Amino acid sequence: MIMQPSSSPHVVIIGAGIAGLTSALCFLHFGYRVTVIEQKPQLGEAGAGIQLSPNAMHVLRALGIENKLLMSADQPASLDMRDGRSGQKIFSIPLSQQYLAKWGAPYLHMHRSDLITHLSDALLSRSPESLVLGKSAQSWERRGAQIRLRCEDGDAIEADLLIGADGIRSTLRQALFPHIQPHYSGQTAWRFTVAPNPHTNIPSSACVWTGSGRHAVTYPLRHGRLINFVGVVERTTASSNPLAEDWTRRGTREEALKDFAEWHPDLLDLIDRAEAHYVWALHDHPPLTQWYDQRLIFLGDACHPLLPFMAQGAAMAIEDSYVLARLAHGSSDWAGLGREFQALRSPRLHQIRRATRRNGWLFHLSGPTKWGAQKLLRIADRISPQLLLWHQDRLYRHRVTLD
Repeated sequence: MIMQPSSSPHVVIIGAGIAGLTSALCFLHFGYRVTVIEQKPQLGEAGAGIQLSPNAMHVLRALGIENKLLMSADQPASLDMRDGRSGQKIFSIPLSQQYLAKWGAPYLHMHRSDLITHLSDALLSRSPESLVLGKSAQSWERRGAQIRLRCEDGDAIEADLLIGADGIRSTLRQALFPHIQPHYSGQTAWRFTVAPNPHTNIPSSACVWTGSGRHAVTYPLRHGRLINFVGVVERTTASSNPLAEDWTRRGTREEALKDFAEWHPDLLDLIDRAEAHYVWALHDHPPLTQWYDQRLIFLGDACHPLLPFMAQGAAMAIEDSYVLARLAHGSSDWAGLGREFQALRSPRLHQIRRATRRNGWLFHLSGPTKWGAQKLLRIADRISPQLLLWHQDRLYRHRVTLD
């Protein structure tokens, strides 16, 4: 069976995660027909919490789903940093109305599965036939001004534009750039959600807990009914973890407690009470030097994966999605669309990558350097907390939408 495009340009998107679903909504927003191909038989999202910063929220607002998100999300009152061992506050930056007004959109925490649900519901309500589950892309070929995508079940889909939004394990990217391989970063991450303990004091903010060679991030989900925990630990070897990125691999409570031994009792309480402790080896993925191959274009983690130290991986995919759809809408040269898209987005991703690596260094400082940095941050917190928002301000005020 060959699915033919209608009179309007047809965009086929591989992957129904945050990047793929957002991309589909963006192309619908600009008047295109879309088909999203997802190999899994049902939608789901490995992981737990996600932070949606104002730069991402501008896109979700333009797509008409902001109000739905606000109903199921938490809005932190501040961005905090604490010492992982003592629990002492290093700084607390209020997310005041002044800054929210300046950024023009809210800062939200929500469960990834809730975001996937909102995105897929919006897509299906606007284009009920656009989401195809349980179908895997196998290969593609150019056919003049179009692309024909072949699936493992023998079906073929013809499109004007093919988008690889299938994440860090992108089959399309691997087929086109097999020489680009990730390597273990020397860091391993723990994640879980757990109900809050009324007898402990975990902040209701977005809080980073820092320490020598490790850090943790905590924040509430589902209106405070859950606390999201992500902890990253440096390891010179990965003897206790296979060098594979597997978000569904379970570690043990004992391993997690050992990795954060002698840290603050409130954090150890979270680890001890969690029912499941997921652990994965963080890998460095070299960004693609070329994000496209004529009418095949990659976006999000499929072409520029980020380590999770700025909480901007999903936000960059959301920005990518809108920018690509907007460029396509105003372009008569679809063959050159990928080149234009990469030229516009590359500086932004380079900025985020630098900030991500800076945070990874700052969170894991040790010895005199750590104490000196904490002292400077505490002084800045007393004198003018707004100074500490300089990097976030540059990031969050960025707006890719046309409103």
